[in-house]
Amino acid sequence: MIATTSIETDISTLDTLAHHAPNTTDLSELAMWLQINGAAHLSLIERIELAERLMTRRRFLIGAGVLALGALTGCGSYGSVNPATSITPAAISSTAPTVVALDEFAGLSILALGVKPASVFLTFGYASAKAVFDSAGVHTVPASRDGVNLEAVTALEPETILGISIPTTVTAREKLELIAPTTVIEYTASWQDQLKVTGTAVGRAETATALINRIERGLTTLKTDLSSAGKAGQTISVIGTIAGNSFALSRTGSAGSILEQVGLQRPAAQNIATEPTNPFITISVERLNDHDADVIFLLSGGAYNPDGLIASTLWSTLGAVKANRVVNVVAELWLSSNAFSVDWIVQDVRAALLGDGTVATEADVVNRWQTFVASQG
Repeated sequence: MIATTSIETDISTLDTLAHHAPNTTDLSELAMWLQINGAAHLSLIERIELAERLMTRRRFLIGAGVLALGALTGCGSYGSVNPATSITPAAISSTAPTVVALDEFAGLSILALGVKPASVFLTFGYASAKAVFDSAGVHTVPASRDGVNLEAVTALEPETILGISIPTTVTAREKLELIAPTTVIEYTASWQDQLKVTGTAVGRAETATALINRIERGLTTLKTDLSSAGKAGQTISVIGTIAGNSFALSRTGSAGSILEQVGLQRPAAQNIATEPTNPFITISVERLNDHDADVIFLLSGGAYNPDGLIASTLWSTLGAVKANRVVNVVAELWLSSNAFSVDWIVQDVRAALLGDGTVATEADVVNRWQTFVASQG
């Protein structure tokens, strides 16, 4: 055993470690090897940091000709570990694992499948999601502004970790894998694909398929009902303001694809494809008329304050405004991409265009969630 007293190991000890460590560039292997070879007293995060220092020192020694790659064959009981399986996620049993969600979107997808996350990090600060988690008794944790808080995640002792592919999660993935099997959900993927990935990760693949089928039936029914009511082909504008900047949603993204799928049209200025990571179109005040439509869905609530748009001198000239066809909708749900948000948008469209139900407000989040869950049987 090679004793290491802290992550501040001196150069001599690092050199000794470098001569005995496994021949790998995988941080997980090095961290595990360090645990077995004298660093068990260090925390997981400290072992990862030490592994990073060891890897850096070893590269220097190799470059200097002091250390030969072939000599790095490892020692001790860890020498027989297969690198290909060191961080491969374990098969999830039919019993739900202890799951930690790194953000609200992942948390809602997990909860929608009947799995209660052990904890959800509030990365986006969405009050609507927090209300759902509180109502379901899900523990929540304020997220760090500096990225994923690895120590906080470790303390929760998860069996599996899920998060959408925002930069901080992608950057931290390798270290997260050392804590527990980690699934990163591509947030530009369709809501169906996101739910499938989530279902696989938490052992609820069949539940995910059933939920997808139910929501798709709802979309098909909405399209049929809009056509029967003579509303097919109506133009729908989706606009909002955040931090004083006005924007519209393109046909790219979850909300845009839903409107298109049910047979509704968009104003020409919004009927464009944008980058999947950025479905927003900047609205200049003098071109507000370009975003007029039969009906305007105005994104509201939370950080989204539409007062700037409404105060525009052109606002009162819009056809939808004159016809009293402006519908305030909860921005946090219309801008999300998960099963609950899709169901939310479907219900809002039914209410606004068919008079079936009521367009929801922020106060309706918990009731809408409970109805959404109950409808799954």
